[in-house]
Amino acid sequence: MELAVFFQILYSLVSIPIYEINKDKKPSLYSDIFSPNKMTEIIKKNRIQVISKINEKDIVRLKDYSNLTYIGFKLENSKIVIGPFLEQETSLSDMINLKRRLRMIGEEAIMLDNMFNQLRVLTTIEIDYIYNLIINLSNRTFNDINYQVISPQKIENARSINIERLFEETKTVTKNYQIENKLLNIIETGNVEQAKKFEFHEIMVDLPERAINDSLRNSKTRLTILNTICNRAAIRGGIDVQLGHQISTNLGITIETMTSNFDSKKITQDILISYAEAVYNYAINDYSNLIRSAILYIRRQITTSVSLSDIASFLFVSKEHLSRQFKKETKMTVSKYINHSKVVESKKLLKQKNHTILDISTMLGFSSSSHFTKVFKEEVKLTPKAYQKAHYKS
Repeated sequence: MELAVFFQILYSLVSIPIYEINKDKKPSLYSDIFSPNKMTEIIKKNRIQVISKINEKDIVRLKDYSNLTYIGFKLENSKIVIGPFLEQETSLSDMINLKRRLRMIGEEAIMLDNMFNQLRVLTTIEIDYIYNLIINLSNRTFNDINYQVISPQKIENARSINIERLFEETKTVTKNYQIENKLLNIIETGNVEQAKKFEFHEIMVDLPERAINDSLRNSKTRLTILNTICNRAAIRGGIDVQLGHQISTNLGITIETMTSNFDSKKITQDILISYAEAVYNYAINDYSNLIRSAILYIRRQITTSVSLSDIASFLFVSKEHLSRQFKKETKMTVSKYINHSKVVESKKLLKQKNHTILDISTMLGFSSSSHFTKVFKEEVKLTPKAYQKAHYKS
């Protein structure tokens, strides 16, 4: 079996980067792990250092100041470097210190987190096993492992500043900051109509490309950043943290499963509208602790037939006091707010068209589909079926 084919198979099995330099000094890299530019430079220097120390007898082992580990050895006429990988999980404090040392913030910091999340953690036994697997499958004899441990090069601090480049980046950051403020205001105020009108090309314009020759990865990174800042804006706008986490997780899955840059515009719109609608429908900042607690209870019991008595009992207050205070703050009775909340949830289900009207009425705790239709029509001025036909997302 050719080494190239063998390494491709091995990488698909163990997901650890493999770097080879053949007898003609031609390099090959088997990896799909992406890293920020500064970390990419460090990894290259580490590999070069390992390769320079490889001899016929020993396995070279290097652990650098960022806790990345590499092993290097001779195989036939090639020099092989396995890594980077981790020997133990990286702590939060270590990651914070590394970001500070490399002066990474924003997009670069997120890419660094993603990179470390992709790295495998290997025990000494697993490292020995992978080495012997390579040696045996390449018809080499099994030998006791003798590691030559080498000292890592120090991580350099940021290089000298290019004033012209800094000026250009400052103008870009200022422009993006102004756009971001406009965007966050739309989310925090729950302005759904403005979210729908916000232009795709305005968002995070002219940002430097971090993943070289991988525009899809760059798009995913930017959408992840957008998801994060919109989530924080929505929480400031009044949605509870649990709902924010749920929306963020669902959008994160959509972003990571994106297969084309053509999907970026739609996903951007989905992010803006999802958070703006959440603030519009679920914001509770302006209410007292009692009413916030009542609203959160209603939302978490949205699939059941909840009543004023249930909520009052849960909150250890009288029905009369809760009813008066709820109407005073929300301008709705408790029963009206319960129905309103169920209608909000039903709209999402109707747009998906995966469920029948009866299914939705049952899931949301209505006594019957006719009761659901009556409540829905009172608030939306359309029957559920008519609303579904007008808003179904294909």
